[in-house]
Amino acid sequence: MAVWIILGGNGPGNAEREFLATGPIGIGFYIEGDIRGLSRERVRLRTQAGYLRYLRDEGIDARVWRLQGTVTWFLHQVLNFRDTVRIGDTIIMPRKASGGRRIAHDTVAGRYRFTPRARYPHRRRINWIDQDLRPHEIATLYPFYEPQSDNRTVIRIER
Repeated sequence: MAVWIILGGNGPGNAEREFLATGPIGIGFYIEGDIRGLSRERVRLRTQAGYLRYLRDEGIDARVWRLQGTVTWFLHQVLNFRDTVRIGDTIIMPRKASGGRRIAHDTVAGRYRFTPRARYPHRRRINWIDQDLRPHEIATLYPFYEPQSDNRTVIRIER
C-alpha cells in the first residue's frame, strides 16, 4: 500500500474541517464535471478550460501566466488522485489550522467520485484512524515521512 500526503484545501484549514467531519477528502483544481473514465488528454483539456475560466474571472491575463506548466502540474495531481491512489492506501493530512503541528492519519475507503455542488468536488471516501497526531508520532509510524514544502496537494511519499 502507498502512503500519500493530501492537503486539505488552499486556505488556513478551511476544507480540512469539512473533510474530517464528513469523511471524504477532496480536490478541485478548477475542473468542472465528473472525470471518471476520461482519457488523460480530456482531463487535461478540462483542467485547462477551468483554469482559464478562473484566470479570466480573477482578471488575470493568461498570456503572462505559465499556463501549460500550471495545467500540467495540476493534471499530474488530479490523475494521481483519481487513478493512482488506491483503496487501502494511507493518507496523511497535515492540519493547516494547527500550523502543521497536528496531523490526520487515515486510509482510503472508496474510489474516486464526483460531488457536483461541493467546493472540492473530486472526492475519495476516507476512514479516519486518528485526526490529532503530532509530527513525531507520524514519523514513528512512517519513518520516511517529511513535511512537504513544494505546495502540491497530492504527494506520494516514496519509501
